[in-house]
Amino acid sequence: MPQWVMSSEPTFALDPARPVLPRPDDGVQIGWMPRHAVIVRPSSTAPAAAVRQLLHSLTDELTWSQILGLQCVKDFHDAEDIRSLLEELVDTGAVIRRTRSVTAASPVIRLVGRGPLSDALAEALRHTSARIQRSTQSAHGKSWQHVDLAILADDLIADTRLLRALADAEVPHLSVRARDGTGLIGPMVLPGITSCLVSH
Repeated sequence: MPQWVMSSEPTFALDPARPVLPRPDDGVQIGWMPRHAVIVRPSSTAPAAAVRQLLHSLTDELTWSQILGLQCVKDFHDAEDIRSLLEELVDTGAVIRRTRSVTAASPVIRLVGRGPLSDALAEALRHTSARIQRSTQSAHGKSWQHVDLAILADDLIADTRLLRALADAEVPHLSVRARDGTGLIGPMVLPGITSCLVSH
């Protein structure tokens, strides 16, 4: 069953409006327009593959301790290299850093989907006290432990394997779609209480 998460640690997440793009020089570009984008170039202390994996992981909102638990961390020279990179990305606005009150219990919301609707939802939800995570429809292997709500966006038909995983983990989930220029919100599914999305 999902649980409320207490945290006073700052969290880090990529700006959802800026895509991460590979470059021919093995670097990474954050943002569409090269003139305004942030360019991250690999170095001996921060290899290209490790940088790409770190940035991919930051599509979820992570605390510093969660970042240190990522598999790619071992490929950096040391933790200070990661901290320096994060601070540079925060200064440029490519990464958003947030700090919550130690007394606040922040729900974890996972946005599932890739598209303009999920991007807009991610941006709007970052102004709330919730911790925002993002994943694609293909991310079936992700754990749903400690997720309080899943929002399924962009796809008109939800993946049945995903719905089964949400039901098994007893995670409430909400469908948010756009059809013919009209926003469709709901139904809200409470596993074990209301009918599932497949039934609607």
